[in-house]
Amino acid sequence: MLDQPTALAILDSLHIPVLFTDTGHIVRYMNRKAIEHYKGGASLIGTSLFDCHKEDSNKRIVELEARLQAGEDEILYLVEESRTASIRAIR
Repeated sequence: MLDQPTALAILDSLHIPVLFTDTGHIVRYMNRKAIEHYKGGASLIGTSLFDCHKEDSNKRIVELEARLQAGEDEILYLVEESRTASIRAIR
């Protein structure tokens, strides 16, 4: 098993944004790419996902989380016409 500093170093080395939330939708971790990518950067850590999304996006977040709670491991979804994202359950 990796120790925490090593695991965080691996996440920070990725060239894709990685953001972790808890089941209450609070941002708990962002890798370096996520901090660069998302408006607000590191100040989003400790805040609710619902605070930085529009109402329709918040509804989608709740729907996706319900699917993960029902047992799906990963969901690939369309963000914009030419951009996809994924959400993964960490159990």
